[in-house]
Amino acid sequence: MKKKVKIYDRDFKVKAVLLSFQRNSIEPVERELGITKTLLNRWRQDYEKYGDGSFPGFGNLRISPGQKKIYLLEKRIAKAELHSLIIKNAAPYLCQGRPGIYIYIESCEKTCSAKQICMILSVDQRCYSRWKNKYVSDTKKKSLP
Repeated sequence: MKKKVKIYDRDFKVKAVLLSFQRNSIEPVERELGITKTLLNRWRQDYEKYGDGSFPGFGNLRISPGQKKIYLLEKRIAKAELHSLIIKNAAPYLCQGRPGIYIYIESCEKTCSAKQICMILSVDQRCYSRWKNKYVSDTKKKSLP
């Protein structure tokens, strides 16, 4: 039979670590809370290393507050560089009107999402999707021979 893994929330871990630091002992805390000594030791090490950045949750980065600020700034720089690259490359297409812009968006979809490009160029994504899928409105269908 598989052993069920217990998942503890962030608040529980922080309180357990702080309690163990207050008492200067791990054994009574781990007995009280029903956790293992190695687990509490690992939590203490994480808390000492990352401080408030400890125990971020599944799928989130475990980084210190200083590192988090650097990470967010690097992310903003990468986003700004992408924006400027898209606008710079789209300049020749912008004077051609909607069809030219749509052609540019279609050519760039391999490197960046159409949604993101449409947002940067202030183009309605639904209009682009209709153009790409060769959508013909009912009124245009009636006027066709």
